[in-house]
Amino acid sequence: MSSTAQAADATLSLPQVTIPPGEQLTFALSLQVSEDQVYSADMEIVYDTSVAEALDVTAGALVPDWMLAKNLSIPGRIQVALAGSRAVTLSGELLRLTFRAVGSNGSSTTLTFARGDLNEGSVPTTLQNGNLLVATYTPTPTTTPTPTVTNTPTPTPTSTLTPTLTNTPTLTPTNTPTPTVTYTPTPTRTFTPTPTTTYTPTPTRTPAPAPTINPLYLPVILR
Repeated sequence: MSSTAQAADATLSLPQVTIPPGEQLTFALSLQVSEDQVYSADMEIVYDTSVAEALDVTAGALVPDWMLAKNLSIPGRIQVALAGSRAVTLSGELLRLTFRAVGSNGSSTTLTFARGDLNEGSVPTTLQNGNLLVATYTPTPTTTPTPTVTNTPTPTPTSTLTPTLTNTPTLTPTNTPTPTVTYTPTPTRTFTPTPTTTYTPTPTRTPAPAPTINPLYLPVILR
């Protein structure tokens, strides 16, 4: 329960949410703690069933390993208890609630804590109720800034002197005859061989041999 006699050490809070007609939305129930260690929570939330319908309750990111028991069977009432062996010393998302908008566009209901105890009521707790509005989202117009026109001075043209052209005489080329190159062939040196003297041998006269007379034929000759 909410503590009024002493400063609260923790806060349980529900947000302000908007859901389009016929749509559903999941949002967080938050826990803020200062010094105490929280091991358990026991809560009951009431709402107008002509505006919204509770669909589900799950453990939040702050206590994913805690055990959770819930009861959504009573119209317009959510009862939930959760506890764990690991103490919570930080602030964050304790529960995730899913609602569907069943009312007409523009209807709303307060999400009211009928009970909110931490550590079986031993931790002084502040309870902050929320609100659920059924409405179509209207996008917020974005203002586009109009650019400011800055006057830029126009530069004054500066007179630039135009150079005066001076006639420069053009040199007339003089035709210089190109010398003709005459090719003088270099005489080729011819080698004349020196005649070689050929020795012609003088024939030697060989005397004719004297006839030989066979002695056998002498008697014939002498006859």
